[in-house]
Amino acid sequence: MQGLQAEDASRRGGPLLGWTIVAFATLLATGCSRYHYRERADLDVYAIQEQRRLDPRWSVPPRPVEAAALSRMADPDPPDAEPVPQDDPAARLFQVSRGRPFEFFGWRSRGSSPIEDLSWLEVLPRLPDGSVPLDQRTVMLLALVNSRDYQFAVEDLYLAGLGLTSARFEFMVQPFIGTIPAYLRSGGGINEVDRFTFDTNGLVRKQFYSGAQLLAQFTNALAFETSGGGIVNTATSVLTVTALQPLLRGGLTRIATQALSLEERGVLYALRDFSRFRRAFYVDTVAQGGYLGLLQQLQGIRNARENLEATARNLAETEALVAAGQAAPIQREQVAQQFQAAQLGLVSQEASLETALDFYRIGLGLPPELPVTLDDAPLRMFELSDPRLETLRDRNEALYLSLLQTDEAPPTGQLAEAAGALAAEFDELRAVLGDLTREFDAWRLSLGPIDPESGRLVPPPEGADPEAIRQFERAERAFDVLFGSDADRAPRREDRRPEILGEMAGLVQGIRGLPSSVFDEPDLGETRASSFLDAVADLGVRLRELGEPPLVGALGVAPRRVGVVDAIEGDILELAALREAIGSAPAEEVWEALRDLAGNEFRARYSDIFITQTQVRVYRIALTPVGLSVDRAIQIALANRLDLMNAKGQVTDAWRNVEVAANALKADLNLRYSGTLATDPGFDGIFRFDASASNHLFGLEYDAPLTRRLERNAYRASQITYQRARRAYMLTRDEVARQIRLDLRNLALTRRQFDIARESLLISARQLEEAEYTLRTSDEPNESVTLLLLNALSALLDAKNALIGNWVSYETARLTLYQDFDLMDIDERGVWTNELDLRTALAAGGDPGARSEDRLLGTDVVPPLPPLPGLVEEAEIP
Repeated sequence: MQGLQAEDASRRGGPLLGWTIVAFATLLATGCSRYHYRERADLDVYAIQEQRRLDPRWSVPPRPVEAAALSRMADPDPPDAEPVPQDDPAARLFQVSRGRPFEFFGWRSRGSSPIEDLSWLEVLPRLPDGSVPLDQRTVMLLALVNSRDYQFAVEDLYLAGLGLTSARFEFMVQPFIGTIPAYLRSGGGINEVDRFTFDTNGLVRKQFYSGAQLLAQFTNALAFETSGGGIVNTATSVLTVTALQPLLRGGLTRIATQALSLEERGVLYALRDFSRFRRAFYVDTVAQGGYLGLLQQLQGIRNARENLEATARNLAETEALVAAGQAAPIQREQVAQQFQAAQLGLVSQEASLETALDFYRIGLGLPPELPVTLDDAPLRMFELSDPRLETLRDRNEALYLSLLQTDEAPPTGQLAEAAGALAAEFDELRAVLGDLTREFDAWRLSLGPIDPESGRLVPPPEGADPEAIRQFERAERAFDVLFGSDADRAPRREDRRPEILGEMAGLVQGIRGLPSSVFDEPDLGETRASSFLDAVADLGVRLRELGEPPLVGALGVAPRRVGVVDAIEGDILELAALREAIGSAPAEEVWEALRDLAGNEFRARYSDIFITQTQVRVYRIALTPVGLSVDRAIQIALANRLDLMNAKGQVTDAWRNVEVAANALKADLNLRYSGTLATDPGFDGIFRFDASASNHLFGLEYDAPLTRRLERNAYRASQITYQRARRAYMLTRDEVARQIRLDLRNLALTRRQFDIARESLLISARQLEEAEYTLRTSDEPNESVTLLLLNALSALLDAKNALIGNWVSYETARLTLYQDFDLMDIDERGVWTNELDLRTALAAGGDPGARSEDRLLGTDVVPPLPPLPGLVEEAEIP
């Protein structure tokens, strides 16, 4: 009786528990929210990435996979409930679900939004004119935030980690549960039967690192049946457990986990590749293909504009010389033709820069119509002459041409006005000269110590670096141009220049002290004024005889004895004396003297100052040195290149794959267990298992390796793949060495080209000054002089373009070298943070980071390189 009561209670409690299971199964069927799944995926992937930031060489700054909130690519809408995007009207016609019921059910509440949100424009950095500044740091920040290529790379890294989570899931406990509710009605009247059934299936699967597999399946069947006015409840359960442990084929952890290991290692490879991508992205954005390349084009436009202005100035002077009979019309036409060609070149270069800017903006992720302004601060060092010199030259050209406009001497007032204007020009030229001497002294101090007694550079010692010797010689030549070629800058006993300058100043003061009645007698006044001019001219000749003809010292034809610093003072005193004589001396002589001072002496002083300042500034443009030999650089690269590390790891991957393929050739020998636990048919219970209804099976499974054709082919292919991986590693190693040799070769080549461009620029500047001087002082038409002038203009333009081009090429080669070392640390703002540390450490052969020597040469022992033919120092071109 008690047993029947217990059985009845079990039947009553069964439905309650059954309903509980059904409710739980229904809850599980709905799953978790989208937000939960997305957050869990992010947590897993970001944890995987963090685990692999083991070394600063590939420890990239962490960032989410979504675009930054300030990015053009940012999506302000919730990622798990995106609004309906605006569709293409024509494509909408071919949407199969168009117009059908429930097409937008559950989506309408999200609303609709445009594909691009334009709020990012409000947070862009702006200049007062509304344009976006582009400097070296801004372009990297804009690129990291807005570049589509960079965003793709970030997403590829994320997807690599996401794939690893799938591979890891294969070795996790995997539960599955499902339920099938059903209702059956049959018969009628007293034979009517209503049957409710709930069949629940649960499954748990687990793959072990040893290759073992465990499968547990739970099945529960609940039934509620009403018939003839009564209710019958039944509940049965079955638990099936299967375990399998391979002993030969598929056994051992090293075989079973190889696929997972490939995924685990693959994420490390992907992180290293992304780190290399960031370094290449920095160089591409900043160097010749990016910001520096745009600056090169901008400087080329400035050079072309200066060339156009110089051509226009010479065209105007040639026209005046043609009018004065000192040049032939064909000379004017030659210059005019060059002027038109210069205009055409300038227009083409400006269009090319705009095109390059459009492509660059797209590369940064910006729309091509967005107004931008290039920061030209790095180009200031290419301003090789004081802007005041250009203004002075234009004013002097205009003054000289005005003195050539008439065949007779102009009126006294006009001569006085011209002399006053020339005096102002000389004063300004002397001010420019003062600034030049300070620039010159600063440059000399950067080259070495100064002898306090002589004021000259201390000569470099014997065996010094050839470049140091060349710099010393250049500085000495510039010293001679400025201060003369005597022994030193101190007062010299045998220098007669102060004596002559004193005599000239005395004449000026003397004539100023004479009463005006001295010149009342026309003949006497004219005689005395002529005597005065003769005396001044004689002193001027004696003064200039101590020096040389204009530009000879600059061209290196003859040694200079008097520098421009002293010569300009003599010119100013001579002009002062001439101004005192205006109105008293013959107008023709005053006119001729003014033309000589304006056309010859001023231009000679101007040329000396212009060329010397160009020389000083062009040699103050410094190239950042890289003091590494080729073999040392190759050793550093072999120890730090991330792609070489990846290739080395992939060789091991291929070798292990061979072993996995070989294992598949073995026989199947498995230790197997299978057990079924069930409820006795005479009883009800959800978790009731009776021995009478259960069974257990232990045994071995064996499958002879008779059909292994596919496995054989896979094994042979894996061996070939392994050999290919070995060859790929060797090729990568050779490519690393080749790239480093090429980088250092480019460094040496571009540095040498830069030095040649500097010398060529100075030679071209001297040729241009000499050609302009010759054209101005020529008494007869001479077409060859015009051709010399035009050739000098073209050569100067080419030299200026070569100078900026070689500087950009050198900086690009230097950045590429550090990129190929895989030692550049680029932070989250796009700033190269360890440049100074690397330069110091590499130059000294020490550690470029805060760590020990393994930061430079790696943790592995890199075998010393055998002597390679052609290995030279950086200064040579391998």
